[in-house]
Parts: sequence; structure tokens; C-alpha cells
Amino acid sequence: MLNVSPFAAEGPNARPDNKVATPAGLPHLAPMQVIRSPAAMQRLAGKWQRAGARICLVPTMGFLHAGHLSLLKRARREAGRRGRVVLSLYV
Repeated sequence: MLNVSPFAAEGPNARPDNKVATPAGLPHLAPMQVIRSPAAMQRLAGKWQRAGARICLVPTMGFLHAGHLSLLKRARREAGRRGRVVLSLYV
């Protein structure tokens, strides 16, 4: 499972570009990006939209649980292989 901590870009898998390395054994997953500002997310979403990607948002209030995982799986199905899934973590 991916580390979805808001501090993932600062953990043991951190990279300077704010992407967390894909976990071993899950090559189909893209690296997770940690976006820290609304403006940065808006720019990134605009780029994805211009490229024709479908974007699905899974909003959370922190304390991630199995229900969130279920929503992430559904978002992935809805977005498709070329789409983007965004999880917001509000704490």
C-alpha cells in the first residue's frame, strides 16, 4: 500500500521532487505526489485537463480507513488507466 501520509515527501522514501517512490511489487502504481497548496493543485489539475485526463477526487478528513481505500479503488475505476486520482487529506 502507498504511504498516504501528508508527510510522505519527508519520509524514508522521499525524493527532492516531492514524489514518493512506487512500492516494490506494485509496478502499476504511479509515484504519489504531495501537493501542499491549492494553487499548485489547480495548476496541476489544469495541466491534466488540457491533456485530456479524467480527474477523480477522494476527499478525506484524515484518519484513513478501509472506506477510503474503497473510494480510492472506485475513483481509479472511474478515472481509467490514463486518469488521475487525487486524495485530499484534511487534518
